Amino acid sequence: MSHFRVLVTGFGPFGSCQKNPSGAIAESLDHYEVGSDVVRGIVLPVSRAKAPVLLLDAVRQFTPEVVIVTGVASGRPNISIERFAVNVLDFPFPDEGGEQPVDEAAVENGPVAYRASIPLKAVVKAWREVGIGGYVSNTAGTFLCNQIFYNVMHSSLRYGYRAGLIHLPSLPSESTRDVRPEPSMRLEEQRRAVLTAIETILQHSGTDMSFPAGATC
Repeated sequence: MSHFRVLVTGFGPFGSCQKNPSGAIAESLDHYEVGSDVVRGIVLPVSRAKAPVLLLDAVRQFTPEVVIVTGVASGRPNISIERFAVNVLDFPFPDEGGEQPVDEAAVENGPVAYRASIPLKAVVKAWREVGIGGYVSNTAGTFLCNQIFYNVMHSSLRYGYRAGLIHLPSLPSESTRDVRPEPSMRLEEQRRAVLTAIETILQHSGTDMSFPAGATC
């Protein structure tokens, strides 16, 4: 068993998202040093069955103090950090294994929702200070990002780490394939946002900040 202070997860390619920035960022941060701390990055499959198992294996192997889940939220114009994970799987389309749960629980008999345990507003403030647009979101959807976010929060009760989910916009190369291009952000900027979040979380102590950083929807 090895100890790494931070674990970052991303997802691999899936469906129309053939270049998934979350997976690319997780790979690029594997063994990356933030000060005296070392990050581990892993890429999870877009599978409701396989992803939670691999996540728990990584938590047990690396014993992190902080776990940051990342995923793509196509159509969002900026980086968003999620406040709540909900105990609902209601997939709008099948995962890579062909599974499409509808109105199922992520964890049977688990609470309705978990709240992120990382300092959300402090991260948003740090993003804005370095010129990165970001906000606090109150819905992570009901697909794989929310499922892994819920699973990671549920497991944190046993393993004692802090955790949260960062949603990333599409890459420019992905968003311009349609007739009406979606909002997008360059991979380098997204990676900088995740690194800024890591640095902020590791440095922040005490209660989170309080200032307007939410969204209308």
